Amino acid sequence: MTSSLSVHRLLPFIGIAGAAAIVALAFKSKKLKCCTRRGRKILVLGAGFVAGPLVDYLLKRSDNQITVASLYLRDAEALANGRSNVHPVSLNVADEAAVEALVAKHEIVISFVPYTLHVPIARLCIKHKKHMVTASYVSDAMRELDAPAKAAGVVIFNEIGLDPGIDHLAAMKVIDEVKELGGRVHAFESWCGGLPAPEHCDNPLGYKFSWSPRGALMGVMNPAVYTKNSQRVEIAAGSLLSTVKPLSLHMAYNFEGYANRDSLKYIDAYGLHGIETMFRGTVRYNGYSLIVGSFVSLGLMNDGKNPLLEESSTQISTWLEAILMLAPPAAISSPMTEAICASLNISHVQLAESILVKTGLAARESDATTVLKAFRWLGFFSDEKLIKKGTFIDTLCAMLEKKLVYKQGEKDLVFMQHRFGITWADGSKENRTSTLIAVGKKNGPSAMSRTVGIPAGVAAQMILDGSVASRGVIIPTSKDVYLPLITELENEGIRLVEEVV
Repeated sequence: MTSSLSVHRLLPFIGIAGAAAIVALAFKSKKLKCCTRRGRKILVLGAGFVAGPLVDYLLKRSDNQITVASLYLRDAEALANGRSNVHPVSLNVADEAAVEALVAKHEIVISFVPYTLHVPIARLCIKHKKHMVTASYVSDAMRELDAPAKAAGVVIFNEIGLDPGIDHLAAMKVIDEVKELGGRVHAFESWCGGLPAPEHCDNPLGYKFSWSPRGALMGVMNPAVYTKNSQRVEIAAGSLLSTVKPLSLHMAYNFEGYANRDSLKYIDAYGLHGIETMFRGTVRYNGYSLIVGSFVSLGLMNDGKNPLLEESSTQISTWLEAILMLAPPAAISSPMTEAICASLNISHVQLAESILVKTGLAARESDATTVLKAFRWLGFFSDEKLIKKGTFIDTLCAMLEKKLVYKQGEKDLVFMQHRFGITWADGSKENRTSTLIAVGKKNGPSAMSRTVGIPAGVAAQMILDGSVASRGVIIPTSKDVYLPLITELENEGIRLVEEVV
């Protein structure tokens, strides 16, 4: 019987390509080590949009019994509806006793609750010797559970969604192949983003939200660090948007991008010591940063409490009043602003002038037109009622949640590309890419839900099947883990395409 562990032992003799072929054959013939016991008990914490593809994948095994726990029972029941072997329960994950009772009854826990709750859940899994899977980054507190998890003989499998997750698989496959052939990766650049499919990109931001926009918007305020040509580059918090650049990643898409937090933390995990360029970035459609940057400049992203934005306040009630408060009208307006407002049918010309001055666009006609057009579309010059949430950022998000959403039948796009700079033993250079493009299904699961939920499901099934030899807190960077993951994701239609460019 072929197992991922035995394949791992053969790697020095057969190479990654040979190992991949063996793993593919094993999956196809169902000869991977598999438990034959009935009633494998799986606990899924959270019934959000990624849970559907996860559950559907796990139900391909008839012996899997899945409990879906959600704060709102109706959400768990909706997920269970029409699916056999799925049992909905109501659970407040802040109730440790209730969580512990459920953990103790299952073999493995898949957690899709907020990442801040993963560590307490992991402690319970270790206490009861249960395995755990999450799609979230490994925090310092989670990393400290490595030794206790090993002592308990359990796997706490993290970072197995899209980004992080599939990005690790794609990176390690190429990095290890290059090392096997005597080369080294001297540059690694990774870009990833979840966006509306082009045909459904119909708003000024070129973006739509499947959950609360706050996290996505506030991401542009994060600091970042990376290396370029052996030089460390640090971007201070709040300065990220000034570094946005256009991207030529694919001829079909007009992208821009910016750095994604700490790119250096994966140098050790990927075994890239001495690498000259190490960069991880976020992809958006061109123009996103201009609009969001204007939000920042005006103060719409402020997260401090504002009494005028409390529900009980009657001093302001419309978006026009809110913008007037942030950008009091200028005494005079420029001919450029007057012309733009005339073309866009905006009557509040002096307010528009003030907006352009505050956003630094008073002398940039094209960008000024783009921003004023976006603000008109968003209702900032209208008597549209505010949904007050106590802060400007939360009030803004409440509006965006209504306007920047996927309509019935609309599809999303997941785009990820790694770019490798390779130096071979003879000194020659090569550039290689590994690209994932996934599009959601009309009236079906989104690309984002599939590329997050299915990898987590595959990892959980591998653990149940005994195909993950490691114990402790892990991420998918070892060959015996990423090879079968890549193979099974390809079987599910999630494919990485490698090219020499």
